[in-house]
Amino acid sequence: MVDRGNSAVSFPLAVDAEIYNKTEPEDKNPSIKTIAFYVRRSTPRRLYELGVLALRALFELGDSFNIVTFGEDNLPDLGVAVKVSHAGILEPKALADLYRHSSVGLVLSGTNYSLVPNEMMACGLPVVDIDAHHTVSPISPVQHFWHSPHHRSLHWR
Repeated sequence: MVDRGNSAVSFPLAVDAEIYNKTEPEDKNPSIKTIAFYVRRSTPRRLYELGVLALRALFELGDSFNIVTFGEDNLPDLGVAVKVSHAGILEPKALADLYRHSSVGLVLSGTNYSLVPNEMMACGLPVVDIDAHHTVSPISPVQHFWHSPHHRSLHWR
Protein backbone atom coordinates (compact mmCIF):
# COMPACT_ATOMS: atom_id res chain seq x y z
CA MET A 1 0.00 0.00 0.00
CA VAL A 2 2.76 2.45 0.94
CA ASP A 3 4.51 1.71 -2.37
CA ARG A 4 1.41 3.06 -4.14
CA GLY A 5 1.18 6.26 -2.13
CA ASN A 6 -1.34 5.07 0.43
CA SER A 7 -0.93 4.96 4.16
CA ALA A 8 -1.02 1.59 5.88
CA VAL A 9 -0.92 0.27 9.41
CA SER A 10 0.19 -3.22 10.34
CA PHE A 11 -1.48 -5.00 13.23
CA PRO A 12 -1.26 -8.51 14.67
CA LEU A 13 -4.33 -10.71 14.69
CA ALA A 14 -5.50 -10.91 18.29
CA VAL A 15 -6.70 -13.98 20.16
CA ASP A 16 -9.07 -13.83 23.13
CA ALA A 17 -6.93 -15.47 25.83
CA GLU A 18 -9.95 -15.94 28.10
CA ILE A 19 -11.37 -18.39 25.55
CA TYR A 20 -8.35 -19.68 23.61
CA ASN A 21 -5.85 -20.96 26.20
CA LYS A 22 -4.10 -24.15 27.25
CA THR A 23 -6.63 -25.28 29.86
CA GLU A 24 -6.34 -29.07 29.79
CA PRO A 25 -9.62 -30.92 29.32
CA GLU A 26 -10.17 -33.67 31.87
CA ASP A 27 -11.63 -36.08 29.32
CA LYS A 28 -8.93 -35.88 26.59
CA ASN A 29 -7.65 -39.28 25.46
CA PRO A 30 -4.05 -38.77 24.22
CA SER A 31 -3.99 -42.21 22.57
CA ILE A 32 -6.57 -41.10 19.98
CA LYS A 33 -5.10 -38.99 17.15
CA THR A 34 -7.64 -36.38 16.13
CA ILE A 35 -7.22 -33.92 13.27
CA ALA A 36 -9.27 -30.73 13.48
CA PHE A 37 -9.77 -29.82 9.80
CA TYR A 38 -10.96 -26.29 9.00
CA VAL A 39 -13.28 -26.49 5.99
CA ARG A 40 -14.86 -23.73 3.92
CA ARG A 41 -15.65 -25.13 0.47
CA SER A 42 -17.28 -21.86 -0.54
CA THR A 43 -13.96 -20.07 -0.01
CA PRO A 44 -11.44 -21.45 -2.55
CA ARG A 45 -8.45 -19.96 -0.70
CA ARG A 46 -9.08 -22.48 2.12
CA LEU A 47 -7.88 -25.28 -0.22
CA TYR A 48 -10.52 -27.84 0.76
CA GLU A 49 -9.57 -30.26 -2.04
CA LEU A 50 -5.87 -30.18 -1.07
CA GLY A 51 -6.78 -30.91 2.55
CA VAL A 52 -8.95 -33.89 1.58
CA LEU A 53 -6.18 -35.25 -0.67
CA ALA A 54 -3.69 -34.90 2.20
CA LEU A 55 -6.00 -36.76 4.60
CA ARG A 56 -6.50 -39.55 2.06
CA ALA A 57 -2.70 -39.82 1.57
CA LEU A 58 -2.24 -39.95 5.34
CA PHE A 59 -4.77 -42.77 5.60
CA GLU A 60 -2.95 -44.67 2.81
CA LEU A 61 0.20 -44.58 4.97
CA GLY A 62 -1.64 -46.71 7.52
CA ASP A 63 -1.99 -44.06 10.20
CA SER A 64 -4.93 -44.36 12.58
CA PHE A 65 -6.74 -41.10 13.27
CA ASN A 66 -10.10 -39.39 13.54
CA ILE A 67 -11.14 -36.24 11.70
CA VAL A 68 -13.35 -33.49 13.04
CA THR A 69 -14.31 -30.93 10.40
CA PHE A 70 -15.49 -27.47 11.35
CA GLY A 71 -16.24 -24.16 9.66
CA GLU A 72 -19.09 -25.33 7.44
CA ASP A 73 -22.34 -27.22 7.82
CA ASN A 74 -23.60 -30.07 5.62
CA LEU A 75 -20.34 -31.51 4.31
CA PRO A 76 -20.32 -34.50 1.98
CA ASP A 77 -18.36 -37.66 2.73
CA LEU A 78 -14.62 -36.91 2.63
CA GLY A 79 -13.79 -40.25 1.06
CA VAL A 80 -11.42 -41.19 3.90
CA ALA A 81 -12.09 -44.50 5.63
CA VAL A 82 -11.69 -43.15 9.16
CA LYS A 83 -14.08 -41.84 11.78
CA VAL A 84 -15.21 -38.40 10.56
CA SER A 85 -17.34 -36.04 12.63
CA HIS A 86 -18.73 -32.80 11.22
CA ALA A 87 -18.90 -30.17 13.96
CA GLY A 88 -20.19 -27.46 11.62
CA ILE A 89 -19.98 -23.80 12.51
CA LEU A 90 -18.99 -23.45 16.15
CA GLU A 91 -19.12 -20.68 18.72
CA PRO A 92 -15.72 -19.60 20.16
CA LYS A 93 -15.93 -21.67 23.37
CA ALA A 94 -16.83 -24.81 21.41
CA LEU A 95 -13.95 -24.10 18.99
CA ALA A 96 -11.49 -23.83 21.88
CA ASP A 97 -12.81 -27.10 23.30
CA LEU A 98 -12.35 -28.79 19.90
CA TYR A 99 -8.76 -27.49 19.68
CA ARG A 100 -7.94 -28.74 23.20
CA HIS A 101 -9.28 -32.22 22.40
CA SER A 102 -7.42 -32.51 19.07
CA SER A 103 -3.89 -33.72 18.26
CA VAL A 104 -3.21 -31.43 15.29
CA GLY A 105 -5.02 -28.71 13.35
CA LEU A 106 -5.16 -28.72 9.55
CA VAL A 107 -5.81 -25.16 8.36
CA LEU A 108 -4.84 -24.41 4.78
CA SER A 109 -4.81 -20.94 3.27
CA GLY A 110 -3.81 -20.27 -0.32
CA THR A 111 -3.93 -16.48 -0.25
CA ASN A 112 -3.73 -14.91 3.18
CA TYR A 113 -2.91 -15.42 6.82
CA SER A 114 -5.79 -16.71 8.96
CA LEU A 115 -6.78 -16.13 12.58
CA VAL A 116 -7.66 -19.82 13.05
CA PRO A 117 -4.01 -21.03 13.47
CA ASN A 118 -3.43 -18.42 16.19
CA GLU A 119 -6.48 -19.61 18.10
CA MET A 120 -5.37 -23.24 17.74
CA MET A 121 -1.84 -22.52 18.95
CA ALA A 122 -3.16 -20.48 21.90
CA CYS A 123 -4.88 -23.72 22.97
CA GLY A 124 -1.60 -25.65 22.59
CA LEU A 125 -2.59 -27.34 19.33
CA PRO A 126 0.14 -27.85 16.68
CA VAL A 127 -0.92 -26.52 13.26
CA VAL A 128 -0.26 -27.76 9.72
CA ASP A 129 -0.43 -25.23 6.88
CA ILE A 130 1.20 -24.82 3.47
CA ASP A 131 4.69 -23.36 3.12
CA ALA A 132 3.92 -19.98 1.56
CA HIS A 133 5.05 -16.43 2.36
CA HIS A 134 1.64 -15.36 3.66
CA THR A 135 1.54 -18.21 6.20
CA VAL A 136 5.22 -18.29 7.22
CA SER A 137 6.08 -14.60 7.70
CA PRO A 138 3.64 -13.66 10.50
CA ILE A 139 4.29 -16.65 12.76
CA SER A 140 7.12 -18.37 14.59
CA PRO A 141 7.81 -22.04 13.76
CA VAL A 142 7.42 -23.28 17.34
CA GLN A 143 4.01 -24.95 16.87
CA HIS A 144 3.38 -24.49 13.16
CA PHE A 145 4.49 -26.98 10.50
CA TRP A 146 4.83 -25.77 6.94
CA HIS A 147 4.80 -28.11 3.97
CA SER A 148 4.94 -27.67 0.25
CA PRO A 149 1.45 -27.30 -1.23
CA HIS A 150 1.33 -30.91 -2.39
CA HIS A 151 -1.01 -33.34 -0.67
CA ARG A 152 1.65 -36.09 -0.33
CA SER A 153 3.85 -33.81 1.81
CA LEU A 154 1.08 -33.22 4.37
CA HIS A 155 1.22 -36.28 6.65
CA TRP A 156 2.34 -37.35 10.14
CA ARG A 157 6.11 -37.18 10.50
